[in-house]
Amino acid sequence: MVAPDLFLTPMDWLLNHINHRAFLGTTIGTEAFTNPDFADDVAFLTETLSVLVLPLEIMNQEANSLGLQVNWLKTKIQTTHSSFTPRVPAAGDNVEVTESFTYLGVDIHNTRSTEHDIRKCTALACNCIASLDCNIWHSSISRSTKLRLYRVFILPVIFSGAKTWSPTRQILRNIDASDQLCLRHILRISWWDCISIKEVCRCTDQPPLTYIIRTTFLKFFNYIAHADLSMDHS
Repeated sequence: MVAPDLFLTPMDWLLNHINHRAFLGTTIGTEAFTNPDFADDVAFLTETLSVLVLPLEIMNQEANSLGLQVNWLKTKIQTTHSSFTPRVPAAGDNVEVTESFTYLGVDIHNTRSTEHDIRKCTALACNCIASLDCNIWHSSISRSTKLRLYRVFILPVIFSGAKTWSPTRQILRNIDASDQLCLRHILRISWWDCISIKEVCRCTDQPPLTYIIRTTFLKFFNYIAHADLSMDHS
């Protein structure tokens, strides 16, 4: 249990040195934000691209003194501008500038929209359904077991980043449509059978996915609203 502390201590020391030597951070309203970090992942927040090069070079220098190295292939610069240069030189390497990147399985886009991540999750769920077509869904396994497998193995793929989503009404309708497509495939219901969405929900004893998502949002908000203000919820 000592190993995580041995790693986080030099990371905190490294970030403190960077903050003292570089002008980092951004403001949203009256709140100021600097450099969030999670384990060995660090995000530098700056309002201009020119300011970002200096802390990258300082981080490279200070990390070398601790026996650490910056992985420049994994280092990305995300900008909110529509036009940008594809690469920025820093510490003798070229850092890629991108519109989006994947962090902990979640797609983060510079438009601040979660539509890309939602589409990716629903597409992955549909691919999982297709890969289990012959061995599971079209087998002699009981319907109740198939639905249990769907809830245990398929739905977590869709909900992997649901707590950070900000879906529009159209996206919510698309999510329900994907869920209905998967359930009808499992139940072998064809489009010409003329079975309503309510009937499918009744047969599967499962509410629409949008209802589950809203419930998840409310539980998460309730936890944050009643938590101690002194606690770190990042």
